Amino acid sequence: MLVFSETRGLRAPGRFEVYWKRWSLAFEFIYTGGDEDRWPWMLHFHFLLLSAFIHFPLRFVPAFKKESYMRDWQRWGFSLGDDAIHFYWNEHSKIWWLPWFNKIHQRHEVRRADGSWVPYVGTYERDKQLDGREEFTFSYRYVLRNGTVQERTATVYVERRAWRPRWFTWTSLFEDERQSISVAFSDEVGERTGSWKGGCVGCGWEMLSGETAEQTLRRMGRERKFD
Repeated sequence: MLVFSETRGLRAPGRFEVYWKRWSLAFEFIYTGGDEDRWPWMLHFHFLLLSAFIHFPLRFVPAFKKESYMRDWQRWGFSLGDDAIHFYWNEHSKIWWLPWFNKIHQRHEVRRADGSWVPYVGTYERDKQLDGREEFTFSYRYVLRNGTVQERTATVYVERRAWRPRWFTWTSLFEDERQSISVAFSDEVGERTGSWKGGCVGCGWEMLSGETAEQTLRRMGRERKFD
């Protein structure tokens, strides 16, 4: 039976699956290992926005996979994702990080009241002095889908992080620097408040050029929805 979804694509469970809207490259021969699968072998290829899994009517189980615990997904081939090319052969794999796309974190800093930047010091780093970051306290209102209003206090400070391409960590020429606010709420926020999963108690939001911490917080209040 064919199953069609605008977000997931076209599927005939256990026979083939076709998806789109995610850019990547891949060519893999996969053994799913499931005894319940009618056709446990499949070919996966992904080209640009099109991804397809095609099952083969093959029940063959390799001799070295006779034990069920050895039958988790095994693959042979390659795929592109997470800024790297992943190579697979049976139970082994190798990752080759793409030197331009994969970026290495360089620094994490916080801003003081005088405008200077100093390295971030976490609460877990008990052997270091406090970083002296400037903190602000603002009121924060969030309205749930059912109309319930949550009144909170938001403690905010400004931070910035920087990344460089893997092969260019020695120069700031291609550095990607981002400035944001870090927010801690006085109580849970969002639709999950009071549930076993819990609401949001802290988050971050990227700042736009020229914004103050409060302006960024207010913009977050307009743009962000909490589950």
